[in-house]
Amino acid sequence: AKITGRSHEYIVTQQGRYISTAMLIMHDDVFDQLRQFQYYQDRPGKVIFRYVPKTDLSNKAKARLRTGLMRKLGDDVELTLAQVNDIPRTRSGKYRFLEQKMAIRYGESG
Repeated sequence: AKITGRSHEYIVTQQGRYISTAMLIMHDDVFDQLRQFQYYQDRPGKVIFRYVPKTDLSNKAKARLRTGLMRKLGDDVELTLAQVNDIPRTRSGKYRFLEQKMAIRYGESG
């Protein structure tokens, strides 16, 4: 079935796989160290994980975070971790889990 209008809920990999944001939820204590986080994508296969830490993350914590995220994303995604000062809210005041800048239509062929 076509899913249009929901491109903000999918990451597109280099191989053209669609990853639902529901698959990116992680139950890991490393997320306890983050105040906010958001995935960002503007090109297939490239994802930036923006995060605002509660306190400075150790290199070990960053490595654990990257490993956990890559388990969910797969080998056909290039992941960049980017510490930021703030993640802006939408006009309605909500945080968006994924800022998808690509115009995609999940489930459409041809």
